[in-house]
Amino acid sequence: GAIYGWDLAARWWLERKPGGNNDASQEYPVDLASDAQTVYLLDTNNGRIWKRNGNDWTVLVTNANLEGGIRMAVAGDIFVLTGERPGHAPRLLRVRGAAVGEVKVSGGMEQPSLIVPGAGGLLLVDRGFRRVRLIEPDTGNGREILAGSDAAVLALAYTSESSVLVGQDWLEPIRGQLPDQLGVRPTGSA
Repeated sequence: GAIYGWDLAARWWLERKPGGNNDASQEYPVDLASDAQTVYLLDTNNGRIWKRNGNDWTVLVTNANLEGGIRMAVAGDIFVLTGERPGHAPRLLRVRGAAVGEVKVSGGMEQPSLIVPGAGGLLLVDRGFRRVRLIEPDTGNGREILAGSDAAVLALAYTSESSVLVGQDWLEPIRGQLPDQLGVRPTGSA
């Protein structure tokens, strides 16, 4: 997985070649996340998070618990969502420096697919339970903010203290329909 940059003058450049500084054929980058200063890359095969330093990429942390990671979010600490696989339940992990620990999500998760920072916590898309939850990262406590969608949530963006944008896998654009007409039920304010 190479990473390319794009600037507003409509130019592409190679930001990071496959394997970073080495030819690591087993590397499998699956997600990028950033905060105000830094960009991070999740390598699911090697259980590794890379950090961009200036024009170079360095390994921030390598940990077997990060293997199978599917999504990453930065909200102070780095949070990694791991997917379900044989012998492993999905987990939410917190990376603080070199330490990797699990955030026990109350109410569990089934087929989690996306996590983004927002509203003082983490917004978690849980496809199996057909809901979007706001998770408090220190305690793992969560509350549903959207439930009952028959379509998979593909994109989620926190926009303000009172709104969240949700993108779904509809075949046609949705215009002028209320959430209850789409099979989506808000469960409270974010």
